[in-house]
Amino acid sequence: MATADILRHIVDKLETSAVELESEAREMFKGARLHEAPNRHPKVISVSPKYFWTKPNDVEWEKLQRNVTRKYQSWYASASHLVKEYAPDYSDDFVSLYKSENPLSGSHGGFYNALWLNFGVYDDNIDVVIKSYLNIFEKQRAILLSIPDIAEIKELDLRRIISADLVVSELEHADRIFREHKREPCERAACVLAGVALERHLKTWCEVCLVTLPKDKKPTLNILIDALYNGGKGHIDLTEKNQLETMASKRNSCAHPDTVERSRVGELIQDVKRVLAWPMD
Repeated sequence: MATADILRHIVDKLETSAVELESEAREMFKGARLHEAPNRHPKVISVSPKYFWTKPNDVEWEKLQRNVTRKYQSWYASASHLVKEYAPDYSDDFVSLYKSENPLSGSHGGFYNALWLNFGVYDDNIDVVIKSYLNIFEKQRAILLSIPDIAEIKELDLRRIISADLVVSELEHADRIFREHKREPCERAACVLAGVALERHLKTWCEVCLVTLPKDKKPTLNILIDALYNGGKGHIDLTEKNQLETMASKRNSCAHPDTVERSRVGELIQDVKRVLAWPMD
């Protein structure tokens, strides 16, 4: 299983936990009450919160708050590790949404402090306040949910690099065989090897650009060429398609008991080198 698929499975499990956590947090918040800050003069402008939380003197509510904060702490521990490892550019944002000593930071001091009702608020409408708190958690969830897609892009980049190295190596071998062994069996082998390099390159091109390939057919050269041409985004134009089909024809003739023309083998090797320089988009 690819890394992106494994991550998607892990992130899906964490998202399931997050849905349950959100529901329980909403219930917990609704069980608390807001009261106006004492000794606040109505004509004095102040940046401090106008309302503060009153926790109910109820054993069941306290148990709920304790369970919710523990669940969130466990979720955060797993999620933050994934973010640091696979989405480091978002790590600082993710951490700031967890806990901040500054209630004016835009994250109300972070979701951890929100669950403990550590900071006051500026609105006495509990539904509005709860929504603002859960929006903090939603931002963290959104960062986490992006990780499988980020990993998939990294996998495609790595696949392109590995494939490029293999293609260049195969083409270099084909070129060496062609130049150093001027006999038909070797020329045939050089031609087939150049065709293998071309096929690998086109297949990687399809994978990187997410071009759909038929599932019931082996991805031969001609199928790959058709897919790149008909892929909907014009990865290759008609002239390039015709050039690739000519190369495929040369490779196919070498793979069958036909007479191998040395000049055509040399042309194929040079043509494949030119194709490697085409932009892969």
